[in-house]
Amino acid sequence: MSSADFKEEAALPRSDHEPYRPWSYDLDATDVYIPRIKPGQQRWFAAVTRSGGKKQYARVLVLAENTKAKRWEMVAAVDLDDPEQLPDITLDEEGYATAVDASSTTLAAPVGVLRTAIADNFATGGEKTGRKVFTPTEASRRQIKVHDQTTRKFGTRGTTRFASADTQFPDAYALKTASGALVIFSHTHTSTTPSPPRGYRSCRTSSTARG
Repeated sequence: MSSADFKEEAALPRSDHEPYRPWSYDLDATDVYIPRIKPGQQRWFAAVTRSGGKKQYARVLVLAENTKAKRWEMVAAVDLDDPEQLPDITLDEEGYATAVDASSTTLAAPVGVLRTAIADNFATGGEKTGRKVFTPTEASRRQIKVHDQTTRKFGTRGTTRFASADTQFPDAYALKTASGALVIFSHTHTSTTPSPPRGYRSCRTSSTARG
């Protein structure tokens, strides 16, 4: 259970407390990728979990050490529509993965470009950069679908507008693959929606995206 779960549980009346049931990921269906970390660098690792009767559901997790809080935190989680989307992560002779600078301009699409493209999928339906950066996938199509369905739902009464926002976990993480790099980061956007006749409502939506 997370710290937030414990705090929530403690605030409930005793009659509403439920027995704690430990949970865990299926380690037999989990691959862990640990990059070599140099002195002074943040410690982190990635894990790929699989679930379902045929292990058809895959999720990429990134866990990083929070040195101030002295604990590990899950800073990104990405659900894959198809496990085959996961590229071959390169391992060295000792089984370590290789960390890559996610902002490096040597990558086909550095994290800054990916963040802008995702924001554009929500804001314009991918008209400016989204469709140019990403090949069509279920994830990018869902982002564009949110734009298409949300921005027009009030017709002539107003238009929902999306904008990028600061995310709780701004760091990006990347691992070397056989064809380039797997870049993982968190993305947060806001949407401002007209709420007739009382004016406008602004909400913050957090989603995680993979480049």
